[in-house]
Amino acid sequence: MNILPKLSIALILMSSLLLPACSEQGADRSSEVDKRSDTDKNSNKEPATLAENALAQAWDNYNASEQAGFAWVNAKVALNTATWALSEGDFETAIAEANQANSLAESSLAQAAAAQNDWRKHFPKAPAKASSAPNVPEAN
Repeated sequence: MNILPKLSIALILMSSLLLPACSEQGADRSSEVDKRSDTDKNSNKEPATLAENALAQAWDNYNASEQAGFAWVNAKVALNTATWALSEGDFETAIAEANQANSLAESSLAQAAAAQNDWRKHFPKAPAKASSAPNVPEAN
């Protein structure tokens, strides 16, 4: 029994699935670089102001996701943690948790948009009818 052709097919299939995932990670890394450059621009601001701004943006996105009906529980937990950290003066934790909550809220908004557009795919297609006119018996 020659197993080599089966293994090569399996390797080709696995690599075809992994390549798109690797390219998406590259795109994620470029957005991380953009976020870091935004952080560099804000480095001259007070940590409390940065934390408050991050928290306000996260709450705005969370409220939008909640209004869309797709708010995630873990985003709310991160928001509560960020709010608590800000009140305790732990600005680094507040910013990190607010950024996490914001990311989760943005993802839930993306999920809401996808659900709004893709829901039709989850229903079976009706068979095409030969005629659109209803079947009416003919008069004698």
